[in-house]
Amino acid sequence: MKKPSPILSTQRNARLVAWARLMLAWVGALMFSTTLGKISERHLLARMYYTNLDRVAATIANIVLLHAFAKLGYSGRGGTPFKLRDYTGAGFALRTHVRNILRAGQGVWLRRRLKHRNPLARLGLIVQALNDIDALAARAARRLRHGLTRLFAIRAVRPPHDAVRTLATPQVLAADSS
Repeated sequence: MKKPSPILSTQRNARLVAWARLMLAWVGALMFSTTLGKISERHLLARMYYTNLDRVAATIANIVLLHAFAKLGYSGRGGTPFKLRDYTGAGFALRTHVRNILRAGQGVWLRRRLKHRNPLARLGLIVQALNDIDALAARAARRLRHGLTRLFAIRAVRPPHDAVRTLATPQVLAADSS
């Protein structure tokens, strides 16, 4: 039986980290350098997604998750790497959107590690996280191995109640006396 290929090989890992470092250098130069001169509009429109530090931090967090899944030995074949636990009662359901799974996988510790109010300090934190990607991936792999606890929000799906009838007195009708 053929062993499935890993989700992230060492060459892909090195290329991904090099690409992320180049992207960070470009964003840093774009945001904090006044000596760049005029940048073409086509160049900016092609890379508009990555000029926002929130998007850059989310991309780095996703790279950390890829490394964590590679450390755990998951293949790139798809499927769910963990079981979804549904302990909701009757009349309730879980919101199971992919965004919530990614957010839970990243964890609050990683999102807080990539946040800062000062944009320059935040860029420094993102660069530091990219330099320590193996340590961050090891911590994320430990979390993923033990399972995620707060994956989804619980929402009510019970049918709405009947409309409440007005409590006003019924209209008085005159009795027929004929």
